Amino acid sequence: MSAATMNKLPGICTLLLVCCVLVGEMRAQVTFERLLNASNEPQNWLTYSGDYAGHRFSTLDQVNKANVHSLTAKWVYQTAATGKFETTPLVVDGILYATGQDDRAFALDARTGRPIWLFQHPLPSDIRPC
Repeated sequence: MSAATMNKLPGICTLLLVCCVLVGEMRAQVTFERLLNASNEPQNWLTYSGDYAGHRFSTLDQVNKANVHSLTAKWVYQTAATGKFETTPLVVDGILYATGQDDRAFALDARTGRPIWLFQHPLPSDIRPC
């Protein structure tokens, strides 16, 4: 292998890694077909109202009038910002996606609360957020 080829290897390896990650991310996307048939996936909450019917009601029946009193918190996630949540969290394949104050978006393992990623868009200094 020539020195020029050896110098290109780190860049090629990086490009291949990025392509593999992007292909993996594309497969993880929620398809239009899944959204249309969201009622067939009651373990997920794919849209604002759960599905396109907009009933905002889950057909899951593990929690009911007889056992709701025994519910306990299993985990808590602190967003590192004060205020309240004003959007509906989405749950897709065990991942909870939500937004918080100060332009934060995050993904958590829905079972454990373990943070998977956090993104915060920097706000311009000349605005006053609500």
